[in-house]
Amino acid sequence: GRLGRGEDGRVEIDCNGEGVLFVEAEAPDATVDDFGDFAPTMEMKQLIPLVDYTGDISSFPLLVLQVCTRRTRFLAASHPTTSIVFCLLDASFPSASL
Repeated sequence: GRLGRGEDGRVEIDCNGEGVLFVEAEAPDATVDDFGDFAPTMEMKQLIPLVDYTGDISSFPLLVLQVCTRRTRFLAASHPTTSIVFCLLDASFPSASL
């Protein structure tokens, strides 16, 4: 679905069959240590899926997911009002990450 406006102007979810934006990336030689203290740098911002929020609210995906595989798995989720990054350290148990 997507966000939309009801007849009264309130923001609501339009269940229109539009799916989530899902991005998968692989960094076979990267480790958690390569990212330092995860300070908000331009390099770290490149790990978060980019969504153009300049259009109409109905074009915004409700959820954006990005999963990076191998030694460390990253799950980055984005919402029209915020961005959240989770780091899941599961190198020993890759099937338990999601």
